[in-house]
Amino acid sequence: MFRLVLGHYVQDYIGDSGDFTGIARNLAAGHGYSVVSSPPFIATDLRWPGYPAFLALAFVFNNSHGAAVVLNALLGAVATFLVYLISRALNLSSLFCLAATGVAAFFLCTASFAGDVAAENLSVPAVLAFVYVVLLRQPRSRTALFVLGSLLAWLAALTREELVAFVVIAAVVAGRRAHLRAFASIALVGCFLLGPALWLVRNEVQVHRLEYTDSLQADQALLAAVDSNEGSPLYREGTVLAGRREVTPAQRSRYQQEVFTAMKRYFTSHFTGYAENKVKAAIEYPFPQPIYGLKYGKDSLLIVGRLAWSLLLLAEYVLASIAAWRCWAKGHRWNVVALGLFPVFALCLVVVDNPVPRYWLPSVLLLLPPAFVGVSELPQALHILGRAILGEKRSA
Repeated sequence: MFRLVLGHYVQDYIGDSGDFTGIARNLAAGHGYSVVSSPPFIATDLRWPGYPAFLALAFVFNNSHGAAVVLNALLGAVATFLVYLISRALNLSSLFCLAATGVAAFFLCTASFAGDVAAENLSVPAVLAFVYVVLLRQPRSRTALFVLGSLLAWLAALTREELVAFVVIAAVVAGRRAHLRAFASIALVGCFLLGPALWLVRNEVQVHRLEYTDSLQADQALLAAVDSNEGSPLYREGTVLAGRREVTPAQRSRYQQEVFTAMKRYFTSHFTGYAENKVKAAIEYPFPQPIYGLKYGKDSLLIVGRLAWSLLLLAEYVLASIAAWRCWAKGHRWNVVALGLFPVFALCLVVVDNPVPRYWLPSVLLLLPPAFVGVSELPQALHILGRAILGEKRSA
């Protein structure tokens, strides 16, 4: 109910929204995977198919934005339930399990996406489900690990492009945890990549380009990774080209060459600015806004609210770190690896990409149960630290 109300009153149509809506409505109407609104319905690979496929199911029943809000609220409820399952897997008390679940249900930075047609509505529960099944609570049956793990890997990888790399890393870790031999581990990676591979084949057949996503979008991502400016004229030109019904190979080649030239020029003359942008992105990245789309730079009350929210997230990360330290010391190392793998992977994206804080959203829910473990371990942790400090003073 909270997400339905929030989705009704808080709506921010980000750049991907129009593409997702257009593709989903064409799928629901039987026009194929196309973004155009009138015949001929030319196939596209402009966006990844995971979220549009779910959105199309909602549009089958109702073609309005309200159907998307209901779908997003349901996906948020699934994410909340997965937080409860993760809490149970960490052997939290019933009180702390309920507390972690309640916080997840009302966590503003994830709940506020209910009003947006954005892939994050699916990527959050997809990552949580994948981590829970493949890394945290592996099925005892290897067949179940291969089948269920592959389905969840496809769901995650076909929702956001960077998650393809994550499912590969997770497959290697999962194979190690399941004590698979080398051949079986390689087979697990192959099974996890089968879904993305079929999407590549589909693009070659229908779009006549062997690519995971539209090359114009990939070029824009490279440009943004260098100068962190999605409002530059060259970036906007890519948006205009992507919005056309058809783009010729010559136009794509010309735009790609202009992007490479701009990147080279920027690296040559603005490397200091590039480094500063990376540091700024690394600092801001783990602190997504409480309500995505609001402007927090002018209103003093919103600035204070944003600061309080950032301090709350910082407390979550500190408590989760305490839990990781204590669990590692107690021998529960696989739990630390399972829940820490995605946050570490997401942080590494800052080096190679220009990720916005919404890419980090699965981490804030993954780290909630460990944060409550940190609360339970805090007295013991403080006691150990106190003894260590006193011991150093006595020895001095």
